[in-house]
Amino acid sequence: MACVLWVLCGIYVVQFIDRGWIAHDEGALGQSAERVLRGETPHRDFDEVYTGGLTYLHAVAMKLVGVNLLAPRWMLLVFFMLFLAAVYGIARRVASPSAALVALALATAWSVPNYFVSAPSWYNLFFATFGVLAFLRYLETERRRWLFVAGACGGLSLLIKVIGLYYLAGGVLFLMYLEQTSAPSYGAGQRKRSGFWPVAAIPGVLLILLAVLLSRSAGLGLLQVLAPAFFVCAFLAWREWAEGCGRFAFRAERLIALSWPFVAGAVVPVAAFLLWFWQQHAVAELLRGVFVLPQRRLIEASASPPVVATLGLAVPYALVLLAGRRRAVPRESLLAVVAAGVLAAMLVLANYPRVYQGVWAATRAMPLLAAVAGIWLIGKRQVATGQTDVAPQAQARAWLVVTMAAVVALVQVPYATPIYFCYAAPMTMLAVFAVVFAQPRSLMRVHLAVAAFVFAFAIIFVNRTYGWNLGVKFLPYAPQSRLDIPRGGLLVPDDDHRTYEELVRVIRQHVAGGTIVAGPDCPEVYFLSGFPNPTRALFDFLTPEREDDAWMAGLLARAPIRAAVINTAPLFSPRFSPDVLRLLEARFPSSQQVGQFLVRFE
Repeated sequence: MACVLWVLCGIYVVQFIDRGWIAHDEGALGQSAERVLRGETPHRDFDEVYTGGLTYLHAVAMKLVGVNLLAPRWMLLVFFMLFLAAVYGIARRVASPSAALVALALATAWSVPNYFVSAPSWYNLFFATFGVLAFLRYLETERRRWLFVAGACGGLSLLIKVIGLYYLAGGVLFLMYLEQTSAPSYGAGQRKRSGFWPVAAIPGVLLILLAVLLSRSAGLGLLQVLAPAFFVCAFLAWREWAEGCGRFAFRAERLIALSWPFVAGAVVPVAAFLLWFWQQHAVAELLRGVFVLPQRRLIEASASPPVVATLGLAVPYALVLLAGRRRAVPRESLLAVVAAGVLAAMLVLANYPRVYQGVWAATRAMPLLAAVAGIWLIGKRQVATGQTDVAPQAQARAWLVVTMAAVVALVQVPYATPIYFCYAAPMTMLAVFAVVFAQPRSLMRVHLAVAAFVFAFAIIFVNRTYGWNLGVKFLPYAPQSRLDIPRGGLLVPDDDHRTYEELVRVIRQHVAGGTIVAGPDCPEVYFLSGFPNPTRALFDFLTPEREDDAWMAGLLARAPIRAAVINTAPLFSPRFSPDVLRLLEARFPSSQQVGQFLVRFE
């Protein structure tokens, strides 16, 4: 049944492979890969938006499939199918076989179909999922090679995008939990105070980093996004202070023995990547591009969810999530019927913006609910016996997935829009499954009703719209116009179809040789037209160069530029200054307006 459902999920997702686009995202991914195929090195020769590993992966895809916008999406589909298999493997270990099938369907509906673009955040989710499965295999076998595999997944995730560090931090936190739990003297009635506090300061450092992220981003609205990881770190630090014991040397030796395979696994791919850039004499540029330039996004591109509304609407499910921890709830069947009726009514009314927004608000609170429920499940101890209500193995599995869900949810910093929630939703759902099945008396019928509602909502109201509408109101999105350009191939809205086909035609009509200059923030123009980018910039606000009239004059003097494409409505960067526009007008006196683009030529 799992294999059949896996295939059906793949068939369902393939329907979205050519649906829609956000032009500048597709252009940045395509142009970066093409520049690598031309022999350029990310960060050294152009301002790579991410770490660079994904650019090389896309270059491989274009080498195999062809230089077009569909090539990266085929690569995404391959990784997505592996990801679904890993989701089932995790769910099978933290829940029942039938629940694992439900998890497989939910992970499909809440992930790639909502934005089928080979974006790096999908790969961060994929590698985090592979890593969680490796951790679970370690818990089953206690073979350190699985810790090495888990670390390698983190290293590969870091090569895709710097937020792979979140997963690595989550791995360290989980290993600290394992060391705390398995210490021989842990939980003794009469003990000395723990001497392990210096190492327990690791969660404290992470707490400080989370506070820095909050202060440098969109403000208190992101508190909801940061709170799950904050609570996980605070719980581990409190646990060591309240219940930890043992000499520092003894405890540190145990933690090192657990951690070194994980760290070694992470180091291997990162070291190989650094070696490649060292051979290209570009290590300094790599470090600047990965750790310095992305800081601009915390200021230039940020958004945050509404806190009060989100948390308030999630309270009913929070009560359900913890209801079966101690004792059976009377009349569970009646409660499930009532819940199913209410959820069915909400599904019928979800076309109304207020209901639609309410469902999204409650759903986006799930990472926080999973973290709080996991801490309550594991932290609450029976006073008389000193034992937990949950079996140690189930405890460890649940805490692993809860921890990873908390850190993976940080992908929403600083741009906490609904589509960024989708990058973390599958891991969050696995965490909820782990918490539910770790409890002895969960309200399974109620949880089944909620799962059915969440799945139906995704299929009807999430998969059928697109990124910019998510969370606001339901607007069906079904583009019918295929971008009939050699490098296109996607189904796009009619306006985009007319604009970009006409734009490419005009550029090719007036540019016989050389290249063009296009900006601000229109990497898709270079890729679709096939002309190389003479600048470093993919997105102008991320480049360290000052793009003033002197810079433009130097560019026109040294590069064989035959035309200029001016984006009159850039999404992120400021428009070209009047001095730059006058310089381009003097050099290219003729012009033609195509949508939001002004094409200037001789």
